Amino acid sequence: MALERFEVMRQLSFTSKLENLIVTRFSNLLNVGFEIYIDLVAFITSLLTDNFRWALFIFGFVYGVILYNFFKGLVQSELKLNLSLLSKILLFFIVLFIQPSMALNGRFWLAMLLFLNFVVSYYNNPKLKYILLSFLCVFIHKGFLAAFILFFIWHYTKQIKFKKYMFMSLLFISFITPSSLMLGVVRQGNDSLGEAYNEQIEGYTREKYIDIIAERSQNRSTLFNIYSKKNILIFYSSLFFLFFLYVKKYYRLSENLENMFYLVILFISFSNLFIDVPSLGSRYRFISTGLMLVFFYKALNFVTISPYKLPSGVLILSLAFALVVNLRMEFEQLYGFSYILNPVFSFLVVENLTVMDIIK
Repeated sequence: MALERFEVMRQLSFTSKLENLIVTRFSNLLNVGFEIYIDLVAFITSLLTDNFRWALFIFGFVYGVILYNFFKGLVQSELKLNLSLLSKILLFFIVLFIQPSMALNGRFWLAMLLFLNFVVSYYNNPKLKYILLSFLCVFIHKGFLAAFILFFIWHYTKQIKFKKYMFMSLLFISFITPSSLMLGVVRQGNDSLGEAYNEQIEGYTREKYIDIIAERSQNRSTLFNIYSKKNILIFYSSLFFLFFLYVKKYYRLSENLENMFYLVILFISFSNLFIDVPSLGSRYRFISTGLMLVFFYKALNFVTISPYKLPSGVLILSLAFALVVNLRMEFEQLYGFSYILNPVFSFLVVENLTVMDIIK
């Protein structure tokens, strides 16, 4: 899609480019959608060159800058680069979690990386401006409007004295609420949003799209389907709670870190509630996972846990298992030669070939 947008923009005159960007996109955001990042890159690049590779270069450069700042903020509290072995292992998992092959298209994964940037910045320096700046993610992928709202709500509710009971009650409600119920709520409630949001929600909730997702699931085992759909409920949240309770029992956590725990709980609850809405609950599962990894890493700044102890071993093995499962799902849509394509192997171009097709 990014290259298609560039190709359309490249063929327009300068006046038409401006009209397409300003009149069609900027002045009509509610109707056509907030996702203007790809169009903006296409506009800037097409003014300078007809070579689409420069557009890809800009996508990669922006991704690299955001990734660099994310890790810079993540390790900001360590004045010495003398990280523990467990911290290094966690950084390794974070690198694998946000892969360039997924973020280079300039949409969901790039927006998630930017969102995690603002969360880390807020953790290091709790100021409202970082929450307000997180709205920029909507211009990359409009699905982050809910993430911005959740982040904003959390900022004010974390000051409430009985916040623990409030967030835990929400999590419990998300466990017992039928996810099919929330699918119906989304279908009925999208009329209040803009045209672009209506079209996207209708696309995510229409029977044909859900049938496609169901057909894809038929190629997986029953246990895999249960895990991949409900892993926030049966795996991530359990792991998260066990780690939190262990650390809280043996160490004194800062208020800042404890508040971050409730931010993760809020996103887990949202993902649980909307897990039956394709590309909503399932995508927020990934946001929740990213927030958990940040929490795990930040928690290890306050505690010293040997990587050879049982809690560390369970954490590492669980994250490794989760990574394998997520890669298994990504392989269903990732181009088969993504990791080896270069000038030498450029002749290996087979359309509609996924990694899973090659494995099978």
